[in-house]
Amino acid sequence: MGEGFSSPSPFFFKMSLVNQLQTDFEKIRSEWSVTFTFSGSSYTGYFGEVSEDSSLEVGGIVPEYDVEILVKAADFTTLPDVGDTLAITAAYDSTLVGRNYRVNTRGLSDGKVVSLQVKGLNE
Repeated sequence: MGEGFSSPSPFFFKMSLVNQLQTDFEKIRSEWSVTFTFSGSSYTGYFGEVSEDSSLEVGGIVPEYDVEILVKAADFTTLPDVGDTLAITAAYDSTLVGRNYRVNTRGLSDGKVVSLQVKGLNE
């Protein structure tokens, strides 16, 4: 065999890929993060699906928002339940901030991640 060049090991490529995926995931998390308050405490999670609809109310058309928030179950002392309310305090989409939402459904996919399906309250 010749001297001067040694091929990189497969381990090197695998670690580079892992590092790149971690960097990409952190970028996505920072862009899709959401902060909300529930029962006087602040929590940080990530958006799943966000949808907007409109309804006709006295005084005009009012936007309605349906949002999925994913958050770590371990962050809560008491998990939000169906019917509980929360307020979004920070998000990439400013139209979602400062609004109150009611929990419509709550899912625990693996016991570690809570999926909250919330609907905007028109107040």
